[in-house]
Amino acid sequence: HETDHLDGVMFFDRMTETDLQALQPQVDEFVTVFRHDQSTGTTASDAELTEQLKNLERDGLGG
Repeated sequence: HETDHLDGVMFFDRMTETDLQALQPQVDEFVTVFRHDQSTGTTASDAELTEQLKNLERDGLGG
């Protein structure tokens, strides 16, 4: 599990197509809430998140 994270593998990469289809409504709802939070400034924008990841990688903390 932990090496999956280090290799960039997410849990849904290992799921069956049937399980993915069953989970899709919850993923869609998460994305909707996440994008709404970004639009109100509650959550960082994609650009800000990308910059944070670049900084973590630069500092040797990004995996």
